[in-house]
Amino acid sequence: KPLRQSIIDYLHNLFLKQNSKTLQIPTTKKEIADLLGVQRTSLSRELNKMKQEGLIDYNSKIIIVKDESIFDD
Repeated sequence: KPLRQSIIDYLHNLFLKQNSKTLQIPTTKKEIADLLGVQRTSLSRELNKMKQEGLIDYNSKIIIVKDESIFDD
């Protein structure tokens, strides 16, 4: 499955658990990358692309879902 879809699935799980568009990230980017089976740099690159496309915004501890349609599959 493409990296972007893996990230979206991860975010969707957090979204469902936290019931909020502002997602508290419980782990580091390194741990998320390990969970998804990718390099941290690849994860950061894809998150940056998603941020530039206006889908999300983020800092080290939170990700804000700006476009919930990413969860429509």
